[in-house]
Amino acid sequence: MGQSGAIRLTNGTPYTWTRSSQTSWRMNSWSFPHSIAPGSSVSICIEWGEWVFDHAVQDSGTTEYTLSGTSYRFQVQARANMSFQLQIYLNGLSTHRYSQWDTFSLGWKQDGEIQFVLSGSENNFNSTYPSTSWMHDNLAKLGPRTLRHICIPGSHNAGMGRVGSGTVGTNECNTQTQNCAVSTQLERGSRWLDIRPIIWNKVLYTGHYRNTKVAGVGWQGRNGQSIDQVIDSVNWFTGVYKELVILEVSHGYNADAGYREMNQEEWNKLLGKLKNLNHRFVTTAADLTKLRLNEFISGNKSAVVVIVRAASGIKLDSFPSCGFYEVHRLPFVSKYSGTNNSLVLTWEQIRFMKEKRSNPDANHLLTGWALKMSAADAVRAKMRDTSLLSMAELGNEKLFESLFDNCSKSTYPNILEVDGYSTHHTALVLAINDLYGTP
Repeated sequence: MGQSGAIRLTNGTPYTWTRSSQTSWRMNSWSFPHSIAPGSSVSICIEWGEWVFDHAVQDSGTTEYTLSGTSYRFQVQARANMSFQLQIYLNGLSTHRYSQWDTFSLGWKQDGEIQFVLSGSENNFNSTYPSTSWMHDNLAKLGPRTLRHICIPGSHNAGMGRVGSGTVGTNECNTQTQNCAVSTQLERGSRWLDIRPIIWNKVLYTGHYRNTKVAGVGWQGRNGQSIDQVIDSVNWFTGVYKELVILEVSHGYNADAGYREMNQEEWNKLLGKLKNLNHRFVTTAADLTKLRLNEFISGNKSAVVVIVRAASGIKLDSFPSCGFYEVHRLPFVSKYSGTNNSLVLTWEQIRFMKEKRSNPDANHLLTGWALKMSAADAVRAKMRDTSLLSMAELGNEKLFESLFDNCSKSTYPNILEVDGYSTHHTALVLAINDLYGTP
């Protein structure tokens, strides 16, 4: 037997994909469906030959799909030159990033699943590895829509792509939620940053902490990037790319004072730093979710919105017209699953989405697709036998397997917040916007 894995094909176009040809050489398994309908997501098992008396470099496969009613085609190709890889050849169609006739690699994941997403329509296709400026590139389509009528991808605990100092009971395995820094998350397409400030040795960091409520153990966690680094990253990004970036700032604690919640003076210090963010968006609108994307970033503008979700009694009165908003100005509903089981996470988040967002004008919905470590998981992570990022891989496979198939023109998330953010999440969100977002 050879190496096996899978590829998931997600059709976010209005066209049925019809298989027009299929060939393979020395592949044990290379069989794609005859057609894939709009709004469908299909997983195909693949097994390489790796015959005993032959070189694996001879293994290959090619399947071509035609977008029905058009001349557009693409090929899924298996190649084994220096290593196994799957790749896409664009036969007559182009995306915002790739030109006609381009070939790009999807990689290969043994015993896992890789993703290919294609969405949009003629002269406006999006795909896996979308453009960095995906909002502006799709502004003709997305610009007239309100935030309540589009989906935005986001990073759960965004500052934890880099791990620094913290408590003795933790390491990067049980605190790191992202596999890259904030600047790279933005480049990959994230536009909603979950920022959780912590005061540590009088310095403001992002952090990932929780109270174990176990005697002798207490609060455990680690620091991520500093708040200054986050500000610099956002400023660099919005200086180059004219996009909307939203920071949700919450869970503020002071480790120097026994991990109590940050008080007004400490929040004022943090907000004073956040005034260094460029392109802060200022409006008197009572509900930002009812503003159109064009109102934020049309005319070659960037926009940064800071949503503050602080402890009761914390006020923003000292920072009028600064682009800082209490959470009721961008109201959303969400449900934290708090489970380490990807099946439970999937069931809870999809059920909640269907309950709370039954039509496009219903609640602004944040779908939080992140697994939580149990106490046993945290101990294993301390021994480096598992990690939040490896758990995120499992959760993300279920995300691609289940979310798109459960979306419709009446039901879809407005914010998709994940661990282990990648360009695949951006592509999935674009597919939701292309096929289901409300004009």
